[in-house]
Amino acid sequence: MAVKGRLNLNNLVTLSLFLVTITTAPLFAFDPVNVPRFSLLVIFGMLIGFQIYLNRKTLRFNQHNLIILLLLIFIIFIIISMLASQMPWPERIYGVEGRNLGSLTYFLLVFVLLGTTLSEIKSIGPKLVSILNFTGIFNAIYGLIQMLGLDPFDWINPYSPVFGFFGNPNFFASFIGIASSGAINKVLDVKTKAIHKLGWTLIIFLYILVITGSKSQQGILVLISVSVVSLGFWFKTHAKYSKYLVGYTFVIGLGFIAGLLDILQKAPWPSFLYKQSVTFRGDYWQAGTHMALENPITGVGLDGFRDNYRSTLTFERAARLGAGEAVDSAHNIFIDLAAGGGIFLLFAYLLILLLALVKVLSQFKTLTEFDATYTVLVGAWVGYLLQSVISINQIGLAIWGWCLTGFLIADYSKIEENAKKPFNKFKIRDKILFLIILFIAIGVVRPLFLNDIEYRAAVKSGDITRIENVIREFPQQVGKYIYIAQLFESNGFSDRSIIIAREAVKVNPRNYEAWQALLSMSKSTEIEKENARVMLKQLNPNLQTAN
Repeated sequence: MAVKGRLNLNNLVTLSLFLVTITTAPLFAFDPVNVPRFSLLVIFGMLIGFQIYLNRKTLRFNQHNLIILLLLIFIIFIIISMLASQMPWPERIYGVEGRNLGSLTYFLLVFVLLGTTLSEIKSIGPKLVSILNFTGIFNAIYGLIQMLGLDPFDWINPYSPVFGFFGNPNFFASFIGIASSGAINKVLDVKTKAIHKLGWTLIIFLYILVITGSKSQQGILVLISVSVVSLGFWFKTHAKYSKYLVGYTFVIGLGFIAGLLDILQKAPWPSFLYKQSVTFRGDYWQAGTHMALENPITGVGLDGFRDNYRSTLTFERAARLGAGEAVDSAHNIFIDLAAGGGIFLLFAYLLILLLALVKVLSQFKTLTEFDATYTVLVGAWVGYLLQSVISINQIGLAIWGWCLTGFLIADYSKIEENAKKPFNKFKIRDKILFLIILFIAIGVVRPLFLNDIEYRAAVKSGDITRIENVIREFPQQVGKYIYIAQLFESNGFSDRSIIIAREAVKVNPRNYEAWQALLSMSKSTEIEKENARVMLKQLNPNLQTAN
């Protein structure tokens, strides 16, 4: 098989999945979650792409023509969106601060998906399950430590203190729900020893405990969806119970409809699942849909929701959201893709998912015995899709969604054949190219990563000149300008704050908060204030009337 010491696709995909899921830098990074994970995704994504290129003659691309075509279409519309966007160039490439879901992220997720599809399916499946179990338990234990108030790190977090290594309770709870697929299917698998089943049952209780502690409802919904899928596979593969599969499916369908009616407050009973955030999500969805319909081919730019959503607000929604509400996502990954990249980008993504679904249904029909590995990964995939409908994307979750989709698209029924694919040996030239790609990847992420570290250090030092210098370095991020302008203003450095506020509106003229900051500066001129009011009205035409 592969020569000793060679990094093949399996190793690159699984290592990237593991590191991007758990890596955080709370001791030295301003954004301890997204920036480190984005950096790792760039490095490993480019190396996976290189490995695919290196073995292009032996990976049997002709067996995967359809998925390759769909991924090419997806990439084409990423490029079109990036070129047509009005976002500042750093944001087009890296995405906005706190998200990092720009063009480069999705471009490299394509490599993760394709790399998984072309991997040795027989060996990568169990590895994916092992990583899912380890990272799930690891996050859950840390979440439990946070629940007990014993977190050794001083996180700055306005949400629940239980968020694992994801920095946000919703992402954490969703991932725990996804990871529960491993534990649930270990319990269902007849091959699991009784003592081990007890251990996995305790892990399921731990998962439920930390999800409850996170106060995130979506984690429970994801866990339920994973359980439903796992039980469906269990019924199908046990002759004694397979006759109940139709009834089980019917009951689950009724439960889904009832839950949906409850969330939408359309049920004949008082709602217990509805939260005010559901109404706000509806507003975000409508805003994203409006962006997609207004820009069906190009979208507004991936990760460009923040600077465009206010212009889509109706009078009613503007009054409900208010002037201080800053939103950078549609809270629905499908709508986010359509808003950012256009309708055709969304269609390409949906067709990729449809291809995976067709393969899953085909495999489901032929199953005669319970395959825990396959069921775990299908359950986790369904959990990710549910999370995609009700929440924001996050790199630590996104890499799982794309990797699992790639695994399911591969022909699982022919794993023996796939396992025998030969790989090229690393020649001296290839090793040199590998290092060149690695250095290029590091060069791409280095400015963002080092700027984030230096920004945190500068703010902690209180050195005004140092702070000013670091926010002006590439890649400039308007959020940092706004924060520093307001920080200087509130501490009596109005001569410095007005300079930063003026620079902020130049860095991103379409950012609402930047113009708000300029308007609020004590030393802004009357002309500047008037210009700011004009721009605020232009960026949010219904807000002034609504308020």
